[in-house]
Amino acid sequence: MRTMVLHTAFAWACTIALVGAAQAADHEVIQHARAFSVTRLTVKAGDTVHFVNLDDVPHNAFSLSQGNGFDTGFLSRGESKRITLGMPGIVEVECAVHPGMKMAIEVRR
Repeated sequence: MRTMVLHTAFAWACTIALVGAAQAADHEVIQHARAFSVTRLTVKAGDTVHFVNLDDVPHNAFSLSQGNGFDTGFLSRGESKRITLGMPGIVEVECAVHPGMKMAIEVRR
């Protein structure tokens, strides 16, 4: 009986570990000093990118990349928006307010 309980507990622990590993991750990108906090980011398909504006001026983040197009809309200081990227490839991200704000997100399988 004890052996069966241990095997069941082990099976549950393995299942929980596998489910946790398969869950999507959340990546944070800060907008501050008229720049993105990173210029390059690598994520897995299904991951979420959380854009947070900590600047005194409005920003947005948008991409026209095929399969991963998005627009966060204009974000004031303290506002944020999450987007999920599902297609593998390179996603070019810009700010419509500040054309010099650019970054790239590589989405992998």
